[in-house]
Amino acid sequence: MYNNLINDIINKLVNNNITAQISSRLKDPRSILIKMTLKEIDVDHLDDIIGFRIIVNDQDSCYKACDVIHKFYERCHARFKDYIIEPKENLYQSLHTIIVAKPYNRKIEIQIRSEEMHKIAEIGDAKPNDYKQSKENQLRNNFPADLVRFLQPAYLIMNQFNGTESSLLAYEHEIKRIWNNIVKS
Repeated sequence: MYNNLINDIINKLVNNNITAQISSRLKDPRSILIKMTLKEIDVDHLDDIIGFRIIVNDQDSCYKACDVIHKFYERCHARFKDYIIEPKENLYQSLHTIIVAKPYNRKIEIQIRSEEMHKIAEIGDAKPNDYKQSKENQLRNNFPADLVRFLQPAYLIMNQFNGTESSLLAYEHEIKRIWNNIVKS
C-alpha cells in the first residue's frame, strides 16, 4: 500500500516537472513512546508513525512539491508547519504536512526539503539525534531500566515492515502492548 502511494506521489511530481527523491520510514518504537509521553496521547492519535521524506533541488521546488501534494491528497490543515520560513533554533528547515492515505484513512507525515536543507538536517547542526537527545534524556528515568527488552518485539516488526496495512497494524498493536506494560510497571 505505502509503496504504491510513494509511486503515485513520484508520478504526480514528475507530471508537474518536479524532480524528487522519496524515502519512507516507520517511526522508531522508542521515539513513539517518548512522543506519547510528552504529548500525553496514545498511539492511535499519532500522525507520524509513517513518514515520507521528499528531497527536491531547491527551496522553490519545496513549495511546488507541497502544492502538488495538497492538490491531490486529503490533508490535515491544522498540521502544516513551514520550517523554511521559520526554521527551528537548531537551523532545521523543512515543510511538514500530514496527508490521509486512502482507502485506509491512515495519516502520513510528509517532510519536504531541498538537498541543502537535507544535508543540514542529517549531518549539520540540525542532526535529529542531537536535537532529540535532550528530550530523551529527560524521559529516560520515566521508563523501566529494561526498556530495550520491552522494545525488542516492536523492533523485530519494524525491521520486517513491508508497507502493508496489516504490518502497520501489527506494529501499532505491539506499541500498545509495550505502552500498557510500561504504564502498569
